[in-house]
Amino acid sequence: LQQKENQMAEPIITAHSGCELTEIDTIASVEIASALGADAVEVDVRADPGGELRISHDPIGQNEFLKKLALREVFERVRDTNMLINCDIKEQAVLYMILREAEQYGFPTERLVLSGCTGPEQLARDLALTERCHFYLNIEEVLKFVYLHREKELSMDRFVLLMSDPWVILKENGGEIKDVWIEDTVRCYQMLHAAAANLPKRLLGTKMVAALQDAGIPLSVWTVNEPEIVRNCLDLGVGDLL
Repeated sequence: LQQKENQMAEPIITAHSGCELTEIDTIASVEIASALGADAVEVDVRADPGGELRISHDPIGQNEFLKKLALREVFERVRDTNMLINCDIKEQAVLYMILREAEQYGFPTERLVLSGCTGPEQLARDLALTERCHFYLNIEEVLKFVYLHREKELSMDRFVLLMSDPWVILKENGGEIKDVWIEDTVRCYQMLHAAAANLPKRLLGTKMVAALQDAGIPLSVWTVNEPEIVRNCLDLGVGDLL
């Protein structure tokens, strides 16, 4: 996936869950991604009440979970292909469960990507995670720690809000990343050796993106559907288009 200086060798095209108008969170979405020759497929992962890893973008009730695709079925379907699986983690607690299940079903480490709400705190505690998968660190997860570092006084209500919805930082700033946050954000990515900075397409062309690229940090961008955005990403040297 990567060359020296942490630069991705070639762009990776990841098929998003629900690609080509298939139903989201289904094996049909995985099948069409494989048939079309995508480099990777993205799945949203949660644990059901019984501890089974299921594909679900949104929180759902116990009975609904039983109707959802199991992650093991995705591993089994693409194990004998060259495709990567990008597990968009929706609950931090499932991180190690995914790693164990990938090993159990013989899915290669080099083809496993973890993204989503996996935070810098998890990677800081266990830097060996970068050897067990490609760890894509979401920009909002980094920004919440940069915000905590810079805020001198923080109420408990504010802290809880920040931990439950890190996007609140960007929402409150009109979708912009403050210039004063950029240096700390880049430093965090460098210290944690994440495989890529994972960020939404609306941040393309910003100072933050330029700073990450100047630091040699690969970029993964979601959700890129429009041809002109694809071309823009390629021109910018984005490594993963989701």
